[in-house]
Amino acid sequence: MTATATLRYQKQWRLERSRGLTRTRPADPVRGHLQELLRGHASLRGIADISGIPVSVVARIANGGQSTVSNRVATALLEVTLTALTQRPNPDGFVPKVGAVRRIRALQAIGHCARDIAAATSLTERDIYLVVNQAGRWITQARWEAVAHAYDQLSMTPGHSSKARAIATAAGYPPPLAWDEDAIDDAAAEPAKPGEDPEDLDEVAVQALMAGRQPAGLREMERVEAVRRLAEHGWSDHSIGRRLNVCDRTVLRLRQAHQIRSGWSV
Repeated sequence: MTATATLRYQKQWRLERSRGLTRTRPADPVRGHLQELLRGHASLRGIADISGIPVSVVARIANGGQSTVSNRVATALLEVTLTALTQRPNPDGFVPKVGAVRRIRALQAIGHCARDIAAATSLTERDIYLVVNQAGRWITQARWEAVAHAYDQLSMTPGHSSKARAIATAAGYPPPLAWDEDAIDDAAAEPAKPGEDPEDLDEVAVQALMAGRQPAGLREMERVEAVRRLAEHGWSDHSIGRRLNVCDRTVLRLRQAHQIRSGWSV
């Protein structure tokens, strides 16, 4: 830092201090967020790559090595999400593989074998096998994107492999409709449970969803009912997704699976 820049910094610091402003904040909330990301299979280097904060700083905060952080660092780290961690700019960088594994197994549950999945990607059948079975919690960004692309292509169309379907059924793999696009990469998320009795529909939860809130203990049946009602009122899949905090593709899959007609017109 030049002498002029140092003087400018000191002047600005004194001005902010006189106004009761600080450039730092307690590190505990940031540390809690980082630890939550790490429990979700994030890596320190991945967090650093997405946030632009040096990995040594990320590690020191996550490990409790400092009690305060600058506002700039805190903001950058708190904006990192599990979804963002699968969007690294480096195709060779490692990202959590939990969502890729879930996508492959969900495709198996509707009858797509490894050959089908590989044909929809730049990967080989062996690559598909390795994503699911190889030890470790991470795969490269490029490999994750290939699996996600296959999932987008195949998840709305049943496959023809009775063997893949039988293996998935025996193992209890949930199908694509059991996963929200915004939850499938979250290691702590659970798939929706089938066979729930419509008579147990929680009307309060449905109304909360339609108002843009996310009630605790939300079940798939309440989400489906909210989609049904909003579609009947002429909402587009995009608008429904924004209101329910899910992706457009999730809304489309729910409508198709439950024979909900779209009431939206241009």
